[in-house]
Amino acid sequence: VYRKCYSSIRHVREKEIIRSNDCVILRPESKVRHGATPYLAKVRCFWEEPISGEILMSLMWYYHPEHTELSARVKEHFLPNELLASKYSDCINVACIEDKCYVLNSNEYN
Repeated sequence: VYRKCYSSIRHVREKEIIRSNDCVILRPESKVRHGATPYLAKVRCFWEEPISGEILMSLMWYYHPEHTELSARVKEHFLPNELLASKYSDCINVACIEDKCYVLNSNEYN
């Protein structure tokens, strides 16, 4: 399938440039309560859907320990803002982006 791809986009609300390999906070579903833990992901690429003209992105998800099926004993050993990188990818509309964020690996954090 032919797709028009982009190396970056400009976030409408924040006026910030988001590029491939940047991390983003994604808007949770409307049925999720206010103040819920946000979803985070790393952007792989952007493209225009040829039929609808919508801009979509491919991304890799990060998970909070409380969003996993780990046992409570294992979850106790995580730091308060620690995330788990996954190999799970997804394609979603860029309209779901709430803001850009920064995720550090353990070497960068230390």
